[in-house]
Amino acid sequence: MSYSPLSDETEFTLPDGFFDLRGWEVRSMADGEKIGSVEDLILDEGGSVRYLEVGLSTERRRTLIPIERASADEAEMVVWLPGLRSRDLDSLPTYEGSPAEIDAIFEAEIEEAYRPPAPPAREVVIPSIGALASLSEIDDYDIAPGSQDPRGWDLRTRDGTTVGVVHDLIIEPAAGKARFLDIEVTYSGRGEHPAAGRHILIPLTAVRLEPESERAIVEGITADEIAVVPSYPGLPLGEEELVALYTIFPITGRVEDRERG
Repeated sequence: MSYSPLSDETEFTLPDGFFDLRGWEVRSMADGEKIGSVEDLILDEGGSVRYLEVGLSTERRRTLIPIERASADEAEMVVWLPGLRSRDLDSLPTYEGSPAEIDAIFEAEIEEAYRPPAPPAREVVIPSIGALASLSEIDDYDIAPGSQDPRGWDLRTRDGTTVGVVHDLIIEPAAGKARFLDIEVTYSGRGEHPAAGRHILIPLTAVRLEPESERAIVEGITADEIAVVPSYPGLPLGEEELVALYTIFPITGRVEDRERG
């Protein structure tokens, strides 16, 4: 894929709702420290903003920040980085200013720099799950009496923040069980968040449903940690996707008890 800086595109217009971030401060959401400022926006060959070119405050060098890792605060003209602390700057690869540098190796280095820390080693318990389907795509499946259909409900994290809406239920038809909530993310951090609108899955074993308020509560994660939940790739789910989900949302207690609850 080829890239180009916005500053070189004299006739390019940013999409509606997307800010020209050039000149904005970049700060760490974890500690509030200034990291640098946005010098340019890097566009992919389809005209979408892929990276922010950032001049680092404490070092005379530049780096690239994937746009999905940034949260723009229009009121303060600040770009917040939810998953980066100022002390992590040394891990960011240097960008010399030429889009030709952005090859597969360089992009892999960027992804590695933003990869969340591995959780403490522990056994990841994955329930035995058969073939899955989206409830909205099945015509002859009925919710069991006494069970809830949370589609359209808000999803809140343990800090009380509404981060999304339940878009669908992912069920295991053969077992007659709902396994995951398909969540459309709406959380925008401290401002416009380019990643808002993506879909994620959350195991039902990690969720408490509150029918009286029509909301689902996930207590194992905060609003700002929602960024570490991988995007929902669609069905079928492979072992890698399941391991990632149950690493973030581990099952506590016996699997059978949590499924019944």
